Amino acid sequence: MAFNWNLIALSGPSVAADASLESCKECGCREFYRQPDFRRDIGLWIIALASVATVLLMVEGYNWFVIWSPMLGVVILDRFFLRLAPDVVICYRCGLIHRGLDRKAADRFEAFDLEVHDRHQYAESHKS
Repeated sequence: MAFNWNLIALSGPSVAADASLESCKECGCREFYRQPDFRRDIGLWIIALASVATVLLMVEGYNWFVIWSPMLGVVILDRFFLRLAPDVVICYRCGLIHRGLDRKAADRFEAFDLEVHDRHQYAESHKS
């Protein structure tokens, strides 16, 4: 039985992309960022549960290794998902997710940059 990656993949509008991606297929923007195809809300829930488990173990008086083991487990799980999750490229302007790029093609795009994001978001809001 194969793992259904769609359960934890980013949600939202998406299109298939190829290695020659130069501009967004929706809005024509030429600025993108790269990130793993993994929903943030699932990651936050995992961290929250590990945090609660850590506090409960601390209250119960366990030794430091047992107390911090849930957080260590989260780090290992995070590295596991980071390795398995395919990279997606997202348009700064419209947020369209471009899927299907291999790691080498996706590596030419930078990680998220708040300054570029704000430039697109605030430029759009001041046009009207």
